[in-house]
Amino acid sequence: MSNEEFQQIVLKELKGIKEDVGGLREDVSKLEDKVDRLEVRVDNLENKVDGMDVKIDNL
Repeated sequence: MSNEEFQQIVLKELKGIKEDVGGLREDVSKLEDKVDRLEVRVDNLENKVDGMDVKIDNL
């Protein structure tokens, strides 16, 4: 295999890795958005529980 052929193979592999990394970044971004939404839902549930505690204390 010539040096030029080797370079072409390496470049092709690097391009594939770059595309994989880009896809992984998108996946991570989507997961971060889901985590943010879950945190909001947990906060809302905690507020509801706190409200129930107040109602129970007032009984």
